[in-house]
Amino acid sequence: MEEQAKFLAAVEDIKEIALSQQNYITQEEIRQYLGDMELSEEQLLAVCQYLGANKIQVEGYVYIPEAPVGKAAGGAAGKKKRNTGKRSESGGAAKKKTPEKLAGSKSVRNRQLYRRELEAMETLSAERHAELIKDFLLGRDQVRQKLVESYLKDVAAMSEQYKKYDVLQEDVIAEGNLALLAGVEILSSEREKYISQDGTVDTIAVGEMLLAQVKDAMEQYIDETTAAKDWEHTVAAKTNLLHEARKYMAEEIGRMPTTEELSEYTKLSRKEIHSLMRLSGES
Repeated sequence: MEEQAKFLAAVEDIKEIALSQQNYITQEEIRQYLGDMELSEEQLLAVCQYLGANKIQVEGYVYIPEAPVGKAAGGAAGKKKRNTGKRSESGGAAKKKTPEKLAGSKSVRNRQLYRRELEAMETLSAERHAELIKDFLLGRDQVRQKLVESYLKDVAAMSEQYKKYDVLQEDVIAEGNLALLAGVEILSSEREKYISQDGTVDTIAVGEMLLAQVKDAMEQYIDETTAAKDWEHTVAAKTNLLHEARKYMAEEIGRMPTTEELSEYTKLSRKEIHSLMRLSGES
């Protein structure tokens, strides 16, 4: 127990050190800070995973969030629906700042580090990739992680087509990675679907299924995120309109306007005016 407590305390110290280094640390530094302990490869990976979960980039390690039970189950049941509607781009003379600019250089740096780690990963040939899929479908679960990693570059590449939307690209990638994990879980439970009677594996169908899961997850995340932001912007605009209307009418008629008068002036319903006033803390 004492050794375990010492180890956990050391891991927390490493986390604080990494935070002071702009959320970045190398595996060599981790080993140095835990130098007086015999650190197994499994323990090192566990530390890297823990740091990744705390938004810390570990050099030489690709953090893949663990799939939430709800998301994995939802994907397996086939309940997730893809929004096929086209998104319209809002116009306007003023250019909006991208989420990366709003988040600052740390967001850009983290994405660059992740890109470099992906580039350093082995790119499998089509033949080797097909063998990996076949091995997994035949029940060799030890290749699961390798199979997931073989698609990480595809996930990152797919995220590029959504750069124009008002979301952080690393969040889109994270959603794609989660969907990839869920897709592999689906593949694990539906192996026979991709193996013919003569033992031939439909590797193309496997790839299409996994990447479709990724694409659906990315688009659903963007739809939900942008819808929430649009709602916030709408409420803010209407609240501002209501505030300015009350101020203007008070100056014009020498008193605070009634809800009915505000409704007539702003063309907002009385119910909506009451809701906006509650949200803004006005009585």
